[in-house]
Amino acid sequence: MRSLAGVIVGVVLSAALMIGTNVLVVQRVAPTLAVFVIVSLVGAVVYHLAGGFLCATIARDASAATAGLVIAGTLLLLSSVVNTWSQMPAWYSLAMMVIVPLSLWQGTRLHAGTRRRLATP
Repeated sequence: MRSLAGVIVGVVLSAALMIGTNVLVVQRVAPTLAVFVIVSLVGAVVYHLAGGFLCATIARDASAATAGLVIAGTLLLLSSVVNTWSQMPAWYSLAMMVIVPLSLWQGTRLHAGTRRRLATP
């Protein structure tokens, strides 16, 4: 049950931060597509690291929860890529398909490293 909760929280956190940032950037900051793409890619790394970390923190079986989170996150991203393929450069969509799963997985690894450091006196 905690693994499922970890996956849900990880997906919701990552998606909410990405959507919120993208809306804010479009409304307030991004005068050009280049600025939007840069902010969005950097944000994707940070937010998905946080989502993976939080998922591993909540779940008892971090590896199973992370696998679920990576699959769910990639499927959601794939639906977004399909919907925005004609609006964004192809390299951006492909970069997101690489960045998101790797960042989610790295977030879990950061959690494991933090737990090891805290456990050793």
